[in-house]
Amino acid sequence: MEETEPVAYEGLLLGFQYVDFVPVTRAGKVVGGLTGLELLAALRMTKNSGFHYLLETKMADICRPVGLAELDASLESVLDTMHRTKNGNVCVIQDEKLIATISLRDIMRYATSLSNKTNVMVSELANSAVTLASHATMVETLDLMMSKEVRRILIQTSGSRKIADDRVVVEHAFNHDGIIILRDNPDKFWNFPMCTLPLRDPGSIGAEADVAEAWKAMYASPAQCLLVNEKKILTPWDVVIRLHDLHRFPVDTALETIIANAFEATLKGLLGETAAKTLLLKLETDFAITPHTIYHNPSEFSKMLGRILGRVNSVVERAFLRQLYARIGISPLPYSNLNDALSYIKERFGTASTEIADRGIVS
Repeated sequence: MEETEPVAYEGLLLGFQYVDFVPVTRAGKVVGGLTGLELLAALRMTKNSGFHYLLETKMADICRPVGLAELDASLESVLDTMHRTKNGNVCVIQDEKLIATISLRDIMRYATSLSNKTNVMVSELANSAVTLASHATMVETLDLMMSKEVRRILIQTSGSRKIADDRVVVEHAFNHDGIIILRDNPDKFWNFPMCTLPLRDPGSIGAEADVAEAWKAMYASPAQCLLVNEKKILTPWDVVIRLHDLHRFPVDTALETIIANAFEATLKGLLGETAAKTLLLKLETDFAITPHTIYHNPSEFSKMLGRILGRVNSVVERAFLRQLYARIGISPLPYSNLNDALSYIKERFGTASTEIADRGIVS
């Protein structure tokens, strides 16, 4: 939508087109974006400013920053962009023009096709659910969403728990009856009991389940969230972005996997399988690094490995590089440290196809 369009248009689009995000453009170029939260904030303003606020306020007035990605961007760079902008949506551009968007739901759909385990338990990412009683009103719900900066509120109804999310509110506020009530009888609108709306059913999952199990369960959930032990909640942001922050979301390039496998094989060859597993576990538990760290930060990996192995570290690194050069079939870079060797290997090898288009994330 163009930045000069009134906010009310976004409400109609989000409410009836079943989209979660609207890019805001200026002459075809992306300048920001709007989600349900921005629309709810604008909706809340009408309580004090009147219904005309939705008609007079423009998209540009309330839109938030949104990350941009080229069509050949890697999945990892998209996730980094989402984290940096604190926005679970990215606009895909080509020649500076908008051609598509990517949401956390798109990435979850991709994740459901994977067989990877993350080795992260659901309990490590779940948060305490924000809750309201069944008699909560529209204004109480919006105020809590705004103050807690959440899209989902757990509503305790008779005998069950339901999710009130931004989409439920938008669909109610911007359907024909809702808009008329908001305009002509705002008190009735704001005191409307949430429990009478078609609230969403959350999925559920055990606290000790691997996060990979949550992808499919969440993707199938009408509320796009999961309850954990009835008191905690797991959202798309948790199972994608927070998991990525732990370097556990599967975004490996082919070269990253080759490097990690070569290092593990080197350790097993030098130390034996049991000692190698012990060392790898110590690296992970004491320093929060794994063999996949080598690809992203070889200097840090070398430093941490040296703290454990001491002088033996240089022997391990030389053996590792010999094996790595042999596996990928390129001539060695003489007299190089791990960091220089990895830069040389990346330049010679390139990376496997990791683009968002090739992974089917952008359609």
